[in-house]
Amino acid sequence: AAYENAWAALATRDAPGIRQPVSWHANTIGRILEACGAWQSAVVFYQRFLDRRIGEAGEQAWSVQLARLNYAALLVRLGRTGEAIPILRLALSTLTRVLGPYDDTTLDTAYELALALGTVGETDEVKLLYPWLLRAAVSSPQPERDAKFATGYANFLRAREDVDGARTLAKDALQRLNASSRPQSIETIDARY
Repeated sequence: AAYENAWAALATRDAPGIRQPVSWHANTIGRILEACGAWQSAVVFYQRFLDRRIGEAGEQAWSVQLARLNYAALLVRLGRTGEAIPILRLALSTLTRVLGPYDDTTLDTAYELALALGTVGETDEVKLLYPWLLRAAVSSPQPERDAKFATGYANFLRAREDVDGARTLAKDALQRLNASSRPQSIETIDARY
């Protein structure tokens, strides 16, 4: 528990003698807390970091949006999807406006939002987000990321019993991964479909 308090103090200026917090490392600190299984400490950390960082850098700062993305993803993993969705929507709106619709952080946020919305059954919005992600894959190809987007959409369609649509997207994901250098990923997707 001592390391959790030290990390939180460092990033939130509660530590004596800390003049310049390492806010750009804060998302890494949050991820470390998560990796250590300190879920509640990570939640508190992200909340405190966001409060402080918004005051320092403003609502539109990239570090704020990245912290929102990581915080919301943690909430989803903890089963608190209802809390995560408004955070993801706010981050996505800001990132789209500030960095553009095809920035990597914007796309990661859209993907996390699509996953979260899919789990609570908000299918209309999900049906808008996944095609956007796939258009991004065409305009700025990154095989592994693109395969993740296509696989996510395929899983969404499969859960809604659209087997043909899921198969088409899974094949697309397989082709994209085939273009990358990670054959173990292809085997994983191939085994699913």
